[in-house]
Amino acid sequence: MCKLDRPPIFKYHCMAAIYHIQSNDIAIELIGENNLSGQEHVTDNIAAGILLISSSLTIGGSGTLNITFPENTEGNGASTCGIFVGSGDVTINGGTVNVTGGTASGSGSYSHGIYASGTVSISGGTVTATGGSAGISSRCCGIAAGQAVNISGGTVKATGGSGTSCGICVISPIGDASVTISGGTVTATGGEMAYSSYGIWARCNRSWQASVTITDSTVDR
Repeated sequence: MCKLDRPPIFKYHCMAAIYHIQSNDIAIELIGENNLSGQEHVTDNIAAGILLISSSLTIGGSGTLNITFPENTEGNGASTCGIFVGSGDVTINGGTVNVTGGTASGSGSYSHGIYASGTVSISGGTVTATGGSAGISSRCCGIAAGQAVNISGGTVKATGGSGTSCGICVISPIGDASVTISGGTVTATGGEMAYSSYGIWARCNRSWQASVTITDSTVDR
């Protein structure tokens, strides 16, 4: 059972098992085994197991969350992500989280296991995030963020999919881009069938700074 602190709000234009459009943050406490999946085909939309538009997401507890997306999305900008947070952060501090992106086609499409426009922070639990499949020039990452990825504990396995494939990827449109691993056990690998493949990648505008910092942890990449 997934226990939410507030009920989700559903809307027609995006497909998700849990969809929330309001600005208040969402916290999920994992209890037992939980499985999320979605529609088989979506056009010109975003498909995700959990999709938040204007808020942040926190996941904890002792249970398991499995998100798989067999969907195909098509059209410009279409995407399939296990977890998608369009304006906020993702924080995982407990539980077992297994997420896999789906198949996306069209210009600008992408497929990530976990995506946040802000920061992805993991301090506990076991996280397995796998990118899906998209076009050659598209990014398909296990964990992707727009500002930073911070891992300070837990066990994390992030694997890229097809296209431009990254285990962990931070690409900042404005401001610094950083990956900081200061604890836990982390495996970050690019996909095998990929146009280009990176274990960990941080990139930003040359006016800012991109950095990868690894201390006090076990990292394979």
